[in-house]
Parts: sequence; C-alpha cells; structure tokens
Amino acid sequence: MSFIDGGGLLLYNAENCLPPAELVRTQGQEREEMAKSLITKIVPERKYEITYLVSSGMTTSELNTVRDEMVSLVGKYKGKVVDTQDWGKKTLAYPIKHGGRTLTEAVYTHLVVALAANKVGELTKEIELKKEVVRSLVVGVGDEK
Repeated sequence: MSFIDGGGLLLYNAENCLPPAELVRTQGQEREEMAKSLITKIVPERKYEITYLVSSGMTTSELNTVRDEMVSLVGKYKGKVVDTQDWGKKTLAYPIKHGGRTLTEAVYTHLVVALAANKVGELTKEIELKKEVVRSLVVGVGDEK
C-alpha cells in the first residue's frame, strides 16, 4: 500500500509503509527531493537492451563519440552499461529518410544497461531526440530462472 499526497508525491517509508515524519512536515522543493530519494530506493533496477542505428557514412571517431554520448546518457539517469556490442554496418530492410537523405545502410550498436524502471521513458525520449540516431529500440530483459 502506498500513500500519495495531493501533488502526487509518494509519502511512505519503504521499510514500514508509514509516512516518515520529516517528509510530512516539509514543504516545497525540500519535500520533493525527499520524496524522490524515497522513490529511488523503492524502484528496482532492471536490465534493458538498447539498440540504435546511425548513418553508415559516419567516421569511426564520430561513431565512438555517439557511443560515448549514449553511455553518458545512461549514466545521467543513474544507470550502468553492462555490455556494449558493435554489430557493424548492415543493409536496412527498407530505405529510411533521415536528415534530408535516404539511407539504405546503417551502423548498429547494442547496449545492455541496468536502469531504474521509472527512468526508462525519459531515457528513451532523449535517445529519440539525438539527431545522429536514425532509429532506436529499448526493450526490457526478463529475469532468467
């Protein structure tokens, strides 16, 4: 069970499901920061696979720069890159218009990341906004049992 105030802030302690007195007494920005710290303790970290495509016309240094930007983007959301694989240049199944050009080939890169579940949507939006990225896909990895 969870307790949420009128502003949508989570108001319970993960250990005993009671509102912490400090959070109930605080107001404004301080209250929001305390609530966010509680949420990050509660939301579990999961593994996700991110595959993104960039133009095949990019140089090796440009590809490395994009990969480093993607890794730092994951870090911005307190995630960790577990594995990186460069799948290389591949022919696309259909032409894609990107940046005023029609692409028939792209360079594929695959990342496995560990990230809090509530940060995936924000990360996906930022990846989609990167002008170098032609297409991307973020998929949750199920638990192996």
